[in-house]
Amino acid sequence: MNPTVDFYFNKAEKWQEEIRQLRTIVLDCHLTEELKWGCPCYTFEKKKHRFDTCV
Repeated sequence: MNPTVDFYFNKAEKWQEEIRQLRTIVLDCHLTEELKWGCPCYTFEKKKHRFDTCV
């Protein structure tokens, strides 16, 4: 987990446990986590993917 991304998930008012579990699953896939455009962004095979949630 990238600590710079923690604030994004910590601001969730609901679904916090589900979001935490989803983040764990995503990171278990060996994706690189970073913050881009104010949202979590994950890199897989040199391609960036956003993780949009209703936070």
